Amino acid sequence: MLLVRNRMARLFEGSTGHNNHIMIFMLLLLVSISSVTAHSLYGSTPAIMHILFLPILAVAYLCGAVGGVIAGLLLGCSTALIPSNFFYDPGSATNVLVRTLCFTFLGFSAGTLSSFYRFKRDTLHFKEDAAKVLLKNVFLSFSNTVDARDGSTGKHDRRVAANAYYAGRHLGLQESELGKLYWAGLLHDIGKFGIHDSILNGERGLTKEEWDVMRKHPEIGSNILSFLPSGKSEIRKGILHHHEQWLGGGYPSGLSGEEIHVFGRIIAVVDVCDAITSPRPYKREIFIEEALNYIRQNSGVLFDPKVVDAFVGAYGDGHIATFSDRETKVFVPPMVDDSLMDILML
Repeated sequence: MLLVRNRMARLFEGSTGHNNHIMIFMLLLLVSISSVTAHSLYGSTPAIMHILFLPILAVAYLCGAVGGVIAGLLLGCSTALIPSNFFYDPGSATNVLVRTLCFTFLGFSAGTLSSFYRFKRDTLHFKEDAAKVLLKNVFLSFSNTVDARDGSTGKHDRRVAANAYYAGRHLGLQESELGKLYWAGLLHDIGKFGIHDSILNGERGLTKEEWDVMRKHPEIGSNILSFLPSGKSEIRKGILHHHEQWLGGGYPSGLSGEEIHVFGRIIAVVDVCDAITSPRPYKREIFIEEALNYIRQNSGVLFDPKVVDAFVGAYGDGHIATFSDRETKVFVPPMVDDSLMDILML
């Protein structure tokens, strides 16, 4: 019973649907072949003979070749117990033997196919899981490296990732989009790999020349992730656009309005709020209420008004983490790992 229960759980997992479709096709093909064989052997065979194929196929699918053979043997032999008036041809020993052999072959063939495709499915699951773990570790390594180089921000990238996720959820994004938004938020500053430490960690404000260098980091970050499939560009666009402004005038491209990818519009609000509230040697501490006032005042100017409303709503629900929260409120939202496979798919 435990084996059957485990098989049923795997059957309704919902992933690798392609393999399940192939399995269903092959089982239906076996039923068709078996029906033709039975009809050729027995002539006008009643429907009950064909119905007996179904439990054999079900057991073979759930329990493999051994279960299919046992089911075929039991059901084949059981036809000898059915009253003869159920059949046009009485259940003689020869006919029972032929039926049993036919059922056993059906169970063995269906079970073998089931085991083969289950093996292929499990192999694919293993490869998918390994690919997701690898990509996740690459992303986290990028994030940890940025944090190590710019440690005064206290896990700024992780707060931006989590806060962007919850702002996006308030905005109504789908779960699949939210996962990618989370990773875009986590990696939004990886372009700082290309910025000299003297600019990143200076104890004063930046000069005009240094700001010109700093403004290159969105493009650098987008280029670092050029290994991602071209059809999965949302993360790169979120990184590239997170310093654009709603009315234009931002960088690197001076985009405006909905020319800016929604990931970039969300990260822009979240990033500014966290940057304002994170302490720096050259500015005083600013509390979240002041940061929210600044964001509201610039709604429709620097920021998308809908995104501002969503961010404020997420803060009102207690989902927005700030520098002072440190580890206590830096959430890792559920299901974000599931988006990794979608990111890798061509």
